[in-house]
Amino acid sequence: MEPPAPPPTPAVPFDPSARPKPSGCPKPLVIGCLVIIIVGGIAILGALLYVGKHAPGLLQWSLHQMENGVMEQLPKDVTPEEKQRLHQAFADVSQGLKDGRIKPEEFQSMQFKMIEIARKGSNLTRQDILDLTHSLEEVSGKAGPPPSR
Repeated sequence: MEPPAPPPTPAVPFDPSARPKPSGCPKPLVIGCLVIIIVGGIAILGALLYVGKHAPGLLQWSLHQMENGVMEQLPKDVTPEEKQRLHQAFADVSQGLKDGRIKPEEFQSMQFKMIEIARKGSNLTRQDILDLTHSLEEVSGKAGPPPSR
């Protein structure tokens, strides 16, 4: 008996299907990610340009929203005169922004004060309202005497 014949050898010295697959991201995924990054960058740039051109209008809108929020949460001990003075202070600042007398840069410190007031929410005190009114009057150039403590 003769030993069995060896299997025929392929013409290619290795099996192409057994080749290891390359690691890393596929090309379409890389291209897709790059497109998303570029479109996102353009969108952010567009938003910054829009805000730069329309800052006074955006400030007026935010001022109006803040006024509505503060007026809804006024403490019970705020007198009608103080409420009217606060409303007038908001109106004066809004008109100053519209006329260009108040620059957005000058309004920045006022924004921090408004954020502080917004954080207090329903815990606002009468003194907070008096301080806010005085700050608004200072920004608009119509400051009266500082609020009493």
